[in-house]
Amino acid sequence: QSKWHMVTYGFGPMFKYSHFEVGLTESGKEINYSLDDMSLGAVFDLGLAFRTGKYALRFNTKYYWEKTKYWGFGITFGFPF
Repeated sequence: QSKWHMVTYGFGPMFKYSHFEVGLTESGKEINYSLDDMSLGAVFDLGLAFRTGKYALRFNTKYYWEKTKYWGFGITFGFPF
Protein backbone atom coordinates (compact mmCIF):
# COMPACT_ATOMS: atom_id res chain seq x y z
CA GLN A 1 0.00 0.00 0.00
CA SER A 2 1.20 3.49 -0.77
CA LYS A 3 -0.39 6.91 -1.22
CA TRP A 4 -1.34 6.15 -4.86
CA HIS A 5 -1.94 2.40 -5.08
CA MET A 6 -2.99 -0.64 -3.05
CA VAL A 7 -2.82 -4.42 -3.57
CA THR A 8 -5.57 -6.54 -1.99
CA TYR A 9 -5.92 -10.28 -1.58
CA GLY A 10 -8.29 -12.58 0.18
CA PHE A 11 -9.53 -16.09 0.71
CA GLY A 12 -12.73 -17.34 2.22
CA PRO A 13 -15.38 -20.04 2.30
CA MET A 14 -18.45 -19.80 0.08
CA PHE A 15 -21.89 -21.35 0.15
CA LYS A 16 -24.20 -21.36 -2.86
CA TYR A 17 -27.89 -22.26 -2.85
CA SER A 18 -30.14 -22.16 -5.91
CA HIS A 19 -33.88 -22.80 -6.02
CA PHE A 20 -36.09 -22.83 -9.13
CA GLU A 21 -39.75 -23.62 -9.67
CA VAL A 22 -40.33 -24.85 -13.23
CA GLY A 23 -43.34 -26.16 -15.07
CA LEU A 24 -43.51 -28.41 -18.13
CA THR A 25 -46.52 -29.24 -20.26
CA GLU A 26 -46.82 -32.94 -21.02
CA SER A 27 -49.83 -34.38 -22.86
CA GLY A 28 -51.78 -31.18 -22.25
CA LYS A 29 -51.12 -31.34 -18.50
CA GLU A 30 -48.75 -29.02 -16.61
CA ILE A 31 -46.27 -30.76 -14.34
CA ASN A 32 -44.41 -28.60 -11.77
CA TYR A 33 -40.92 -29.35 -10.49
CA SER A 34 -38.89 -27.85 -7.67
CA LEU A 35 -35.15 -27.76 -8.45
CA ASP A 36 -32.67 -27.18 -5.62
CA ASP A 37 -28.85 -27.13 -5.63
CA MET A 38 -26.37 -26.53 -2.81
CA SER A 39 -22.58 -26.44 -2.84
CA LEU A 40 -19.69 -25.50 -0.57
CA GLY A 41 -16.41 -24.11 -1.83
CA ALA A 42 -13.83 -21.39 -1.54
CA VAL A 43 -13.13 -18.08 -3.23
CA PHE A 44 -9.69 -16.55 -3.83
CA ASP A 45 -9.48 -12.80 -4.48
CA LEU A 46 -6.71 -10.57 -5.88
CA GLY A 47 -7.05 -6.85 -6.59
CA LEU A 48 -5.08 -3.77 -7.53
CA ALA A 49 -6.35 -0.24 -6.88
CA PHE A 50 -5.03 3.15 -8.01
CA ARG A 51 -5.88 6.63 -6.77
CA THR A 52 -5.70 9.72 -8.98
CA GLY A 53 -6.67 12.84 -7.04
CA LYS A 54 -10.28 12.39 -5.89
CA TYR A 55 -10.98 9.29 -7.99
CA ALA A 56 -10.01 5.63 -7.69
CA LEU A 57 -9.81 2.73 -10.14
CA ARG A 58 -9.76 -0.90 -8.98
CA PHE A 59 -9.15 -4.08 -10.95
CA ASN A 60 -10.25 -7.29 -9.26
CA THR A 61 -10.13 -10.99 -10.12
CA LYS A 62 -11.68 -13.88 -8.21
CA TYR A 63 -11.32 -17.63 -8.59
CA TYR A 64 -14.30 -19.67 -7.39
CA TRP A 65 -13.52 -23.25 -6.40
CA GLU A 66 -16.64 -25.35 -5.92
CA LYS A 67 -18.53 -27.96 -7.98
CA THR A 68 -17.64 -25.92 -11.06
CA LYS A 69 -14.42 -23.91 -11.03
CA TYR A 70 -14.62 -20.49 -12.70
CA TRP A 71 -13.07 -17.01 -12.81
CA GLY A 72 -14.70 -13.65 -12.14
CA PHE A 73 -13.32 -10.24 -13.11
CA GLY A 74 -14.32 -6.73 -12.13
CA ILE A 75 -13.42 -3.11 -12.71
CA THR A 76 -14.60 -0.46 -10.25
CA PHE A 77 -14.50 3.30 -10.67
CA GLY A 78 -14.75 5.21 -7.39
CA PHE A 79 -15.64 8.86 -7.02
CA PRO A 80 -16.18 11.13 -4.00
CA PHE A 81 -19.65 11.57 -2.57
